[in-house]
Amino acid sequence: MDAWRAEALEQKQLGLGNSIHIAAYRVAMLVSGGLAMILAQVFSWRVTYLGMAGLTLLGMLGTWLAMNTDTVARAPRTLQEAISGPLKDLLQRKGIGYLLAFAVFYKLGDWLAESMTIPFLLRGMGFTKMEIGTVQKTTAMVAIILGGLIGGWMLTRMSLRRALWICGFVQAGSILGFWAISLLGRHLPLLVAANTLENLAYGMGGSAFAALLMGACNRSYTGTQYALFSALMALPRTLFAGLTGFMADWYGWKLYFPICAAAAIPGLLLLLLWDRWGLPEADEA
Repeated sequence: MDAWRAEALEQKQLGLGNSIHIAAYRVAMLVSGGLAMILAQVFSWRVTYLGMAGLTLLGMLGTWLAMNTDTVARAPRTLQEAISGPLKDLLQRKGIGYLLAFAVFYKLGDWLAESMTIPFLLRGMGFTKMEIGTVQKTTAMVAIILGGLIGGWMLTRMSLRRALWICGFVQAGSILGFWAISLLGRHLPLLVAANTLENLAYGMGGSAFAALLMGACNRSYTGTQYALFSALMALPRTLFAGLTGFMADWYGWKLYFPICAAAAIPGLLLLLLWDRWGLPEADEA
């Protein structure tokens, strides 16, 4: 589906298209999760599974009605071309190193903060599982969908570079909401505000970031190249997740979250070198 959006949508539409996809995906998670449990309780598991099967048929109908992108770009003619072609295309591009580094660093601060948010709230501040779960399933869900839609709307109104700047600063600033909790103590309204801001920023940054990576894909290799970009994007979470607990112990919660916010700086500095990335929007403000 990511590859299809990269082929079917124009650059300006990628952010909004991605945010709509994320919103629908999260609604689908609620329907197949919480709603399915309710249906099973009220009716039966048989009725629930039949209902879910019916919804799957709607997905098949959507696939049948979707735009055919076979004419957008030529598909690889051999297995060797399908494997080596995407890599050669990326490595031969001018400025690809800047783009790959940006894919690693843009959301680094977010990943570091996210990996320790639950331990911080549970063990560090004493919030209950019920309080955290309720906030996550209500305000957080709405905020991340709304943030994605805002990010997509921004990309229809301004250049991708400017949207990435704004979303990057909002992402870094949102981390400081948990820093405020560490200073001010256990207050449920503060938790709601910090969690809402974090997820709003996550949705905004995710839309702009996905639009950049999808737009950077060669349309002949959208699936493979977007998968590679996505893997790089998730690399910091994999590499540093094991260290975040030690960092929290070393620095304490009052320093940990400012450090996470500072970790967003390398990604923002790379935006200063935008003209060297070799992207179509390099000449835009």
